[in-house]
Amino acid sequence: MKSILIFDPTVHSVFGHNLDQNRLYSDCLKQIGFNVLMSTNWEDESHWLQQELKPVNVYTQLQDPKLRQQQSDFQIKNLLLATPQLPIFFVNIDYHSLESLGRNSDLISKRSAKIFLRFIGVHESLDDNQENVLHILKRYKNVFSSSCFVMRAETKSYARYLQQLSGLEFATLPYPPRSMEGFRNIENDGLQLAKMGLLGMPRREKGYFEFLKLFSVVSENNRKRIELFLQRMPSTHSEYAGEFENQLDSIKEINNIRENLSSEELQERISQLNLMFLFYDHVKYRLRGSAIFFDCMAKGIPCLTFDTIGFSNEVADFDLGYLIRSDFSNLNESIDHFFDRKTNFGFQSFRKYQYDCVRNLMNTTEL
Repeated sequence: MKSILIFDPTVHSVFGHNLDQNRLYSDCLKQIGFNVLMSTNWEDESHWLQQELKPVNVYTQLQDPKLRQQQSDFQIKNLLLATPQLPIFFVNIDYHSLESLGRNSDLISKRSAKIFLRFIGVHESLDDNQENVLHILKRYKNVFSSSCFVMRAETKSYARYLQQLSGLEFATLPYPPRSMEGFRNIENDGLQLAKMGLLGMPRREKGYFEFLKLFSVVSENNRKRIELFLQRMPSTHSEYAGEFENQLDSIKEINNIRENLSSEELQERISQLNLMFLFYDHVKYRLRGSAIFFDCMAKGIPCLTFDTIGFSNEVADFDLGYLIRSDFSNLNESIDHFFDRKTNFGFQSFRKYQYDCVRNLMNTTEL
């Protein structure tokens, strides 16, 4: 049985989608016949390769960038020394690890196993600036162009962007497939009342402040057949705006979710929807994917999102929901299409695509 090491220094909490992705990729790789070794701090200590790798999260919590880079250099060097014949999968490559890999060309040249790098447009870019990651890829192009590396990006948009501007070969590796327990095929024929909402982390970049505009645009006819749900922003949040919150409070048609939801509770709330709103920021999400989007796909829940964001290609190519313009001008038309729909969405095809991407990636484990 082939073995592979999942290494992810971005996992420094028992919460969040970074941890979730590692678990899901581990499950997926085991299903296709791999022995998976872990180097993230949610696994039992016996899974760690050596003592030097144990606190992989240390440098991610250091504030000084130079200290973080020094810690990264130490850990990546030890990782490469310990695994010359073991494939390594960076589920969420980060900026400092990418820089450290580039600095270790001698150790890279001696490897007999692949290194898989997955770019999601967050940890590797620093402050949501993709120019940072491009600088590293270009500076160490002779290293990253070697046969040792296999490059992937979470969305088709991001893969094209990185390939065109770095000159390196990229393909797509989406969020890993989740268990489809609770999956349902949406049958809208005869649906009289639909639950639609904006759930997840209530922040500006996630479209929270678009909700009033959404409500103002929804036609009277559609308001009669929609139940709107909104996860509200806590008053302690840095973006909290009292006047905006008061306006939301004045709208009786909104079902407000005010409590802090655990991961399990959030998944349960998502499961109760018929359509998810994902009105993400056009700049921050022009290339990026969305974990909530992939959660919805596993549950058979279509999304309604802007046509300018990173995962709009996936929505269109696999028929996973509806794309609207950023001015909401075709919002009601899309809602009408949702109610008129008599065929299932493309969730099963998308799930097969997720698995195929992993299988295709793993077919390259041997040099």
